[in-house]
Amino acid sequence: MFFAGTEAKLVISFTPNWATILQGESMTMTCTETPVQQNVQEYSWYKDEQHLQISEKLIITSAEPWQSGAYQCTTPMSSPSDPLRLDVHIDPVILQVPPSVHEGDDVSMRCHSAPGYEMGNKEFYYEYLQIANSASDTYSIRNINMSQAGTYRCVKDILNGGAPYKYWFITRLSVKELYSKPVITVTPDHVIEGTDVTLTCSTSLSPFRADTAIQFAFYKNGELAQEFESSDKYRIQSVNVKESGDFNCEVRTASYRLTKRSDTKHIQIQGGIAGQPYLIAALVSSLLVLLIVVILAFVFRRRLARTRRKPPPSHPEKEVIIYEEPTRSENITLAPGPPDNENTEPAGSELCYAEIKISSKAEDSMVRADNPVIYAEVKKTTIRKKNGNGIS
Repeated sequence: MFFAGTEAKLVISFTPNWATILQGESMTMTCTETPVQQNVQEYSWYKDEQHLQISEKLIITSAEPWQSGAYQCTTPMSSPSDPLRLDVHIDPVILQVPPSVHEGDDVSMRCHSAPGYEMGNKEFYYEYLQIANSASDTYSIRNINMSQAGTYRCVKDILNGGAPYKYWFITRLSVKELYSKPVITVTPDHVIEGTDVTLTCSTSLSPFRADTAIQFAFYKNGELAQEFESSDKYRIQSVNVKESGDFNCEVRTASYRLTKRSDTKHIQIQGGIAGQPYLIAALVSSLLVLLIVVILAFVFRRRLARTRRKPPPSHPEKEVIIYEEPTRSENITLAPGPPDNENTEPAGSELCYAEIKISSKAEDSMVRADNPVIYAEVKKTTIRKKNGNGIS
């Protein structure tokens, strides 16, 4: 059989198995390691975190109310046990329930009275709803579940030499989970056709019942795939795409008293490269990185080539080239030639007159900011001197 949970833990048990006793009654407490990993003969006992004694067992021969409290045991090699509470009452009637109850247990509760009291009829209530009325002191619940936890009450007729008196006692019954709801997992996470697959059914037993034997079964698409057995694993070798489906698992106690089923997990088996999306993503990422490296190398080489072809600057200072918008245009005409009656030129000579048009042009020229250039348009005009018949 499979025993879930292998970490050793100390657990206290009561004899008799009641969480509540009357004044003057006896109680024996036992400390047990589950699963057993060391042979311990003596334990350290504590009540409300105060050390009491070192012994194999803790025995109370005649209980008193001051002995009520939370008891623990420990060893030098183990952590302290979970506390277990004992209550000692002096009431004429008490309702006794076990100190530790787990789902799947058979539970008995007892409507108990002190010695010397004649007992009459007993009534049992659950959450103020009557569930039993009989002459028996006990009320039993078979295969209890967690929904049956809650407040219980017993009412008893006490005959004390005259008319009966009704006494009642209220207590709360707690029901612990025996083991957690199972969870199914698959390995590997991405299932590819041809690989081996392992399904695991995980659960956790209560530390108070760590020695409980449980079994596991697996289902595919609602049909039994593996019978109940002690192993919590289901293996499929060399899977193919057709084996995709919905899987879940079931856990039960070896006594068949308690069964729990996991949620469904869909397993999709991929085939070919489509079954490897993570490889596709890695390939695409690698190609993108390679493309970026090639582009950067190309750009770097182009810039390096341009740098080598560029002539060295003729001036250490940087040249700033600006464009000027047209601002003005001037016509300058040279003075006309001498009057006709003033013949100052020698015979046979020619006079050349120039017309200069000054213009600052921005569209067709680039100039330095600190050395503007003025362009001039020169028109040549030849004037001949007069003779007797006119200008020659």
